[in-house]
Amino acid sequence: MSNFKRNFNNKKIKKLKKKDLFKEKLNADIREGNVFPAVRHGKIGFYSNGSRLFKYERNKFSTHKKYISLLISKNDYLSEKDIKSAEIRDNFLDCYEGIKENSKKYASVEAKGIADLYSDYSYVNNDEGVVVLDIEVNFKNENDNSKIQNDQIDILLYSLSDRSLKFVEAKEFSNKELWSKENTKPKVVDQINRYNRQIDNRNKEILEEYKEYIGIVNKLFDINLPLPKKVRSKCGLYIFGFGSDQREGKFKRLIKEDNSLKGIKSYAKGDPSDINSNTLWKRVTY
Repeated sequence: MSNFKRNFNNKKIKKLKKKDLFKEKLNADIREGNVFPAVRHGKIGFYSNGSRLFKYERNKFSTHKKYISLLISKNDYLSEKDIKSAEIRDNFLDCYEGIKENSKKYASVEAKGIADLYSDYSYVNNDEGVVVLDIEVNFKNENDNSKIQNDQIDILLYSLSDRSLKFVEAKEFSNKELWSKENTKPKVVDQINRYNRQIDNRNKEILEEYKEYIGIVNKLFDINLPLPKKVRSKCGLYIFGFGSDQREGKFKRLIKEDNSLKGIKSYAKGDPSDINSNTLWKRVTY
């Protein structure tokens, strides 16, 4: 079985804290909930509005080229002459606000809905209740015969009161994996069953790695999260992005009355912008 790692040593933490981009931009946005930091294997991803703004790895930041605009101009349209004489930005500090704004254009509706949750309940700026500890959690698919190489679970919640971790998959209402013909199971059921096997098989490994994760973020952000004691079995499901007509129509007929999600703890919330992490936890856990 392949290793699942969450590490970022003290030397790397000290170097990151000294970086201008972190000191002058990212740190403040993280504490305000505008940016969500997620520790990986020797690196950290910084997410906002459903996109990864930056990756920090090997003592340097990088961003996707589609998010960045280097030309400084007041004009929306530029001639060849304008390009030749244009001023060029040469650092991420000057490009920062533009990168954040551009990244919104590329985020999916589903990713934006998840961002509503981690923006309000990031582990950095909440010290009670249920927080979002990680997102886009990847595990290698151990089934060599499967075409799916990686299993990626959208959200990892952490209850600070009972110090337990809970994985949750998120689906926007239009996601085809939620729907199937009457009396048949949608694809999301197989997906969550796959995730459940990952959680069961890697339970001890996940717990130890997130103890490490919390030790890292406590040092990096000068917070004091308690270490987790357990990983709860079974992945929950969070469905969002629908109106009352959809709830009483398609949702009621093909999910609720059809028992399509039987055996899966789920929570349906029409508007994800006012999601409550504690309510989500209760619905997908108990």
